[in-house]
Amino acid sequence: MNSAQRARELRRNATDAERILWSRVRDRRLDGRKFRRQYPIGPYIADFACPQERLVVELDGGAHADHADYDADRTRFLEADGYRVLRYWNTDVLKNLAGALESIRATWAPNADAPPTGFPPTREPTPHRPSFPRRLAAEARLLALVAFDHAPLAMGRDRGAQRLVSKSPGARALPAKAGTSWSL
Repeated sequence: MNSAQRARELRRNATDAERILWSRVRDRRLDGRKFRRQYPIGPYIADFACPQERLVVELDGGAHADHADYDADRTRFLEADGYRVLRYWNTDVLKNLAGALESIRATWAPNADAPPTGFPPTREPTPHRPSFPRRLAAEARLLALVAFDHAPLAMGRDRGAQRLVSKSPGARALPAKAGTSWSL
């Protein structure tokens, strides 16, 4: 199994601590920094990596207590490759997520391009544009309201205003008599 397949498998079988931390750092949610999870670096797979900051975050469970030598070799390799390595116990992340996030933030190198702390980068939201027929119907209803508001002044009390409104696409027929309720 190559490292990409192994990383995929590790992503599918994430621990609770990994899921919780990932929910807070994914999609540039932590100060606009891009994190990757189960990221292959050389022969190792880092739990979380921020290539922009050359930072690796490792979450260790109970099994890591038995593999201290392996973890030390791995840390030496990553540091030799230019990464800073932060290690947290799973229980620390589960009990004090805010503290873990603050200690990750404390490692950022001063960077003028980074957004202010605590705010994700802003993306211009795309306004919701309904499909053309729905948009046309909405505009027709709006025109119907405008025609209703101004037609009695311009056309008197004749039925012309009602004909104008009721022929608009998507508009409902309005009552013909004055004094009846007008609703759309």
